[in-house]
Amino acid sequence: MIISGRTFLTFVLQAINRAADDLKQRRILLMKKKTKVILIVLAVIVMIVIFAVRSAMANVKSNLEQLSEQPLGEIDLHSVADGQHRGNYEVFPVAVEVEVTGHQVTIEEITIEGKIPAQPGKFEIINAPEVDNYDALIFGAPVQAFSLNPVMKKYMRSLPKMEGKKIALFVTKQIPVLWLGGTGAISFMKKESELRGARVMGSKIVVWAGSRREQSINEALANLSKLFPS
Repeated sequence: MIISGRTFLTFVLQAINRAADDLKQRRILLMKKKTKVILIVLAVIVMIVIFAVRSAMANVKSNLEQLSEQPLGEIDLHSVADGQHRGNYEVFPVAVEVEVTGHQVTIEEITIEGKIPAQPGKFEIINAPEVDNYDALIFGAPVQAFSLNPVMKKYMRSLPKMEGKKIALFVTKQIPVLWLGGTGAISFMKKESELRGARVMGSKIVVWAGSRREQSINEALANLSKLFPS
């Protein structure tokens, strides 16, 4: 059979087009497979994060319920000898070290009326510590749902002018990723303090979960204590 040049060229072009279409289809299938793999990986990551957050929140809620049942006593620091006195409360992420050197040191707690953990708009502050009589202040609070605890938010928004007062800040959090709520909480406290004329000397984020808890606490104590030399 004799094929003309035009017919042969047409045949070749059709073959090339079929090959190009086949290659395009293969690429589309490959891209779909890659997209599917990426989506599966992202879904797994999201599930891990959600599980970690739910576990942390359940732990915090349980700890807060236990803490609310603990009796609170008064401490007269005038009768405490000079030196470092450290303590911690395992039920809720709070650790305190006080160094007494002849100065008056007072630890005050914000208390609320409402369910614990507090939800925005569903509690009332019944004890808001006054700041006027102090030369220096350290504000501390937990991170809750990737944000500063709503009680501390409401308290700091209600504070009066603190012109010239020295301020230090710290927050505690469960997940050992500082930017997941920790840095934002510190930024909020810093902004509210500076708006009232206070001088923020420094801050620290304490990670309460994991094997580095003690190290994180010790680093915070060391760093914050240096901000207020005797």
